[in-house]
Amino acid sequence: MKERERIDLLATLPVELLYEIQYYAVSGALPLASQRLYRIFKRAPLIVHAEYLLGRHIDEPETHCIITHALCFPLCTPAVLDALLQRPDCTPIPSTPPELPRRLFRKLSASGAEVLPLLRFLYTSPRLPRPPDANSHGGYPLARATLAGAVPLVRNKRRDLSLVRLLVEPPEPPLEERRAGKRRRLLDRVQVNSWMLKLAVRCGAQDIAEYLMNEKGCVPDLRTLSFLSTVNP
Repeated sequence: MKERERIDLLATLPVELLYEIQYYAVSGALPLASQRLYRIFKRAPLIVHAEYLLGRHIDEPETHCIITHALCFPLCTPAVLDALLQRPDCTPIPSTPPELPRRLFRKLSASGAEVLPLLRFLYTSPRLPRPPDANSHGGYPLARATLAGAVPLVRNKRRDLSLVRLLVEPPEPPLEERRAGKRRRLLDRVQVNSWMLKLAVRCGAQDIAEYLMNEKGCVPDLRTLSFLSTVNP
């Protein structure tokens, strides 16, 4: 039997059996062997994807942090990562911050929409003892986000209040307008929200958190309030 015939025959197995095979094989090549297998594994339940990430981490013990390792795989979405962290056999998460992989920031749009959902999860999930290191790989995430003009990604990563002000607040009016005494009401470049405040608090950027609350009127959610009470008893 030729290899293509074997692959086609394998693809006819029940999906549950294919999931079981992949559970033990932990193969990155199996889902790519045919279009049908690719579709089967792409549509697999979250738990199947979580098992694969866990298996890959166990097979490579030199990768100390399971979160850092899992983030290297494109199938690591917020939902998959949450399913992984809920598993009782998930390996312990080190107290050191996980690293953000370069792959997340290589092709960014100005909105940063490609990575924002995953970053929101990483910086706000109570299942993680520490948020990721924003300066991973010598500041690569910040450099790429700045190059792409991805304001939502840049604003809190540097813990720099002056930069946050620059990114949020409108530009100064022209000198002629200031001399003439004209006062136009300009809207902020970015509308702040509770997620930004939560991120600032989680990152320990106390001055940014106070700026968002006191000057921009951002209201913290209950979880952020609870965290603030532990930081400032």
